Amino acid sequence: MGGAVAEENRPFTDIQASMTFVRNGRKLSFRALVDTGAQGTLVSERVLEQLQTRPTAGGLFINADGSRIRTGALRLRIGVSPFPLRELRVMVMTTCPEGYDAILGMDYLLHHHFEINHGQFRIIA
Repeated sequence: MGGAVAEENRPFTDIQASMTFVRNGRKLSFRALVDTGAQGTLVSERVLEQLQTRPTAGGLFINADGSRIRTGALRLRIGVSPFPLRELRVMVMTTCPEGYDAILGMDYLLHHHFEINHGQFRIIA
């Protein structure tokens, strides 16, 4: 089985994710965090600029502190090598973790098997 693996003392969440805007097929790669605490996938404004698109709908996400934020949403195809692309409804982040353009949440992870065991995180093909 292949997969993305990370050790406890390294930023296991630091991965490259390819994102394809569904309507125009433009595909680029971005630095992303995997967050098992996030229900949905989020992208930065920079992703939208690079993919030359804008949100097509509204969205609402809840921060870790419980605050609710209204934002834009759109559909993107997202892939992390060696896994196939998955089309998801993603929301636009109002603020981003420094150096990252996306947060891959449980909506993405549910399409793959993943393990968290003794500080290791693994997505399994």
